Amino acid sequence: MAWRSLPACELLSWVGREVRVALLPERPGAAAATVCGTLFTVDPESRNVFLLLRWDELKPTAWQVVFAHAIASVECVELPEPPSHRSDLVRRSGDAAELLRRLPQPSPAAAAAGATAAASEAESLLRRRAELEAALAKMRVPYTLADDGSTLVVLHTVEIRAPYSSCSCYSTNEIVLRRVQAIVRSCATAAS
Repeated sequence: MAWRSLPACELLSWVGREVRVALLPERPGAAAATVCGTLFTVDPESRNVFLLLRWDELKPTAWQVVFAHAIASVECVELPEPPSHRSDLVRRSGDAAELLRRLPQPSPAAAAAGATAAASEAESLLRRRAELEAALAKMRVPYTLADDGSTLVVLHTVEIRAPYSSCSCYSTNEIVLRRVQAIVRSCATAAS
């Protein structure tokens, strides 16, 4: 049976088993690659595959996500045993949760750097929105802040969403949209 047409319950029965994933060739005539590993999980809708590749002292050290569009076929190397009753499925899901706990976690420094970057990005968006609001007010262009608190509504027809660039302007009125985009571009040029 083809990989994409397998029922979700059969896909889940492969979790924890060794599988061989044959990838589509990158270009016609090229050799197709294969990836082997322990199937950690499968997205039943998209069919993306998460494989654990290497283990060191009962701890996974390498993993790979294989996107469905790159998969030619998946073959279970270690044949799954059909679950005898519901407790077998519960045991497997508990094993998966244990594997998740054992996956290497980012270092505290990396986590702090990520939090700092997120805070910096949020400050940058607020600063960009304030600059845009100041430019619109200076040009006497009417605008309001939408109920969500992050979207600017210009001339009651154009919505400007984060990151507040000309590409993030939305309207059904093309003429007004182009003019507002020009204002946003001029504001970005003046800021840099």
